[in-house]
Formats: sequence, structure tokens, C-alpha cells
Amino acid sequence: MSKKETTFHEMAVRLCEGGAVEINGLVVKAKKYKTDIMLCDICDMDCLCHGIISDLCSECDSYDGFQHILYLPKR
Repeated sequence: MSKKETTFHEMAVRLCEGGAVEINGLVVKAKKYKTDIMLCDICDMDCLCHGIISDLCSECDSYDGFQHILYLPKR
């Protein structure tokens, strides 16, 4: 992949396909859920979930039609 800036949509696609992305200095992955519960209530991102992180989570939801939780993968 070149050094060009990755678009917001491209990051959501990568997350939905099981990859990881770096955003705001954090490496995140996404978990897909098939449920009707409010996932924000069980998400562990707490104070990290604001602005562009929240928007990226919503973009993942819009991209493939499922709800997602972003998380920090263990190293």
C-alpha cells in the first residue's frame, strides 16, 4: 500500500474485512454483531469513543449493515 492517505471509507472496509487500522494514534479492530441491543452500552472504548472514532464505528455499520464495536487489539 502506498503512503497516500487512506480514506475514511477505506478504513471501514478494512475493519469490516477483519483488518486493523490506525486512527488518532490508536490501532483498532472491529467486531461485528447481529443483535438489536445498543452496543455502545457494552463497548469498552469508553472515553476513546468520540469524534472520528465514533464516526468510524458508524461508517462500519453503514458499510455492511451490521452493528460493530471497535476495540484495541491485544499485542
